[in-house]
This record gives sequence, C-alpha cells and structure tokens, in this order.
Amino acid sequence: MSVSSRLLSLLILGFGAIHPAMSAGLEDNCHRKHYEPHGADVSDGEIVIPVADDDLLSLDVEVRALMHGVKQKRGMADSWWGVTMRAPGDTVKVSLRFGNTDFGDILDRRIAELTVERNGCVVSTREVDGFVTDGKAFNSLALSLAGDMLEINGGGHRNNPLAEIRLPEYSAPAEVSVWSVGRLTVPVFTVETCRNPATMLDSGMSIESLRARIDASHDPLEGFWTYFDRNNDPKYARMGGRYTLGIVKREPDNGAEAPGDPACYDIIYVSGAQTYGDRWKPMMVKGVLRPTIFEGHYDMEWIDATFSPITEDINAVVESDGALLTLNFPMLRTTMRFSKVVSRH
Repeated sequence: MSVSSRLLSLLILGFGAIHPAMSAGLEDNCHRKHYEPHGADVSDGEIVIPVADDDLLSLDVEVRALMHGVKQKRGMADSWWGVTMRAPGDTVKVSLRFGNTDFGDILDRRIAELTVERNGCVVSTREVDGFVTDGKAFNSLALSLAGDMLEINGGGHRNNPLAEIRLPEYSAPAEVSVWSVGRLTVPVFTVETCRNPATMLDSGMSIESLRARIDASHDPLEGFWTYFDRNNDPKYARMGGRYTLGIVKREPDNGAEAPGDPACYDIIYVSGAQTYGDRWKPMMVKGVLRPTIFEGHYDMEWIDATFSPITEDINAVVESDGALLTLNFPMLRTTMRFSKVVSRH
C-alpha cells in the first residue's frame, strides 16, 4: 500500500481514538489460531479449533486440504470434506464434493459441488469452478463471517469467490471444525477472530451522565464540541462526518496514569459519523488529549478506520479564548476545527 493510500485510510473514519487502558487490547483485537500439527490426517472424523470470544466482529477460516480416494464414477464421489461452524443451537456446514455428470458418456463433465446447510437444512447448493477435481492435488476453502453474512471462497491454485450466504440471527460460533468422509490430509487450518471495537471502546457513560458531568464542570476544556470547519487536501484525507464530541478529564483513580502524570482528557464520540457510521456508537472513546508544556497545546491519539491505534505526529490546540478546538494532522495535510457548545447552565 502506498503512503498516500495508507494516510487516506486513516482519516476516512474521522479521528477515532484509543483509551490508553484499551491500547494493548486494540493492538490485539484479532487473534489467529493454527491447528497443530500441520499435515494432519483425519479419516471419517473432524479436527476442531475452539472460538472463545462471544463479542465477535468477524471470523475468517482458511483450510488447505487433499481429499484421498476421490475416484471418477457415476454421480458424486464417496469421499468429501468441508468446514462446520457450531454456535449454541445453531450449526452451519459447508461441504465440498467432486463428481461426474454422466460417467462413461461423451458429454460427461467433472464437477465440484458446494453445499451450505444450516441445522441440517440445505441453504444453497451449486456447481463451482476453480478446483482440482482429480483427487491428487490440494484445494482450499476460505470462509469469512461478518455479522450475518457468510462469504465463501476457494479453489485449487487461488481463492475464487464462490458464494455469499445470509444467515439471519446467526450467533457467534463456539468452535470451527474441518471434517471428512474418507481420508483427508490437512496441512493448513487457521481460524482468525476479531473482537467488536464498539465494546472495547465503550466509555461506560450515557449521554445523560456525560451531560451532567459537563454541566457541573468548571474546567474550560471540558464540554461538548461540534464541527466548525476544516482545511484539508482530499488527496490525503477526506472527512468521515461532522462530529459532535464530548471532552472530559479522566478520573485519576482509574489506574491509567502513573503518579505525577498531568491530567489527560478523553474524547467521547456523541454523533455525526457518516463514513462507517454503523461502527461508531455514541459514548465510544474516540481519543485522548495529553497536556504539553505549552498552555492550550495537547498531544493527541486516535485509531484509524481499521481500529488500529495511531499515537504519533498529531496534536490539538485550544484557541480564541477557549471557543475553538483545532485538531492537526500534519502528515494528512488536514486540520479540523470544533466550536464549543455553550452550556445550558
């Protein structure tokens, strides 16, 4: 990815931010598990990887396998394999099976058939291309689950799009397995899970408690701040919305700061997200302001569109007698200004 493409991706969400207590968690937001040992054989059984994360944003499964004993015959082969995702009371099974349309006939075709079942009922079955069907080579299946949408890719030499299946009200799976009817060699079986950042960045505040905190404050930085204007180069960044933010001083007893550190401020998202607005929920922590030796100047942290923490080369300045808050993104050639909302009291 080019530098300009990377920078564009950072601001497309606006400027999310990291709570220091959550920083390490965001860096470890996704976990990948590999089945060991590689090259394991399974015969008329399954190998299982548990998924120990109820707060799931997405799940990706990659399998590379060789199905032995796949012989040409009339109809479908007696040996086949697939992947199963098991949730409490809800099971999704994806099967890959090879066969012949008219064995012995001049019009016979060798085919690969992909079937998706949910709780024993067939949701989809179709012929798919791109697989090596002679039973002497490895093939791949890749499943990607995000929300209630399951995407399936696969093939012999590359992953081709195979199917998109909607699974209404499907809950997070507790385990994923590769199974076989017959003997299957599995050199690669990985499961990657990503947690929901909305939960990880939850401030624990409600709009009512945030408003009460701000109304009672005498700190000039604490308050609601709403989008005022911007100055940016669209080649490097584009706005993710016209935000309203809440800024509150961090409580000193939460263990996030070392003794003697200056007080820091949390940036709380309130409203206004347009790009990726479905991911940003009110009361998520979007940023941190850290005082510097210069009055009214703050170092800032935020997260990018992929919820990766960004902690360097951005800052904020309070000016115009505390009426304007300017967020500076020098590498993005962008500044955004927010005006303070006058308190009702």
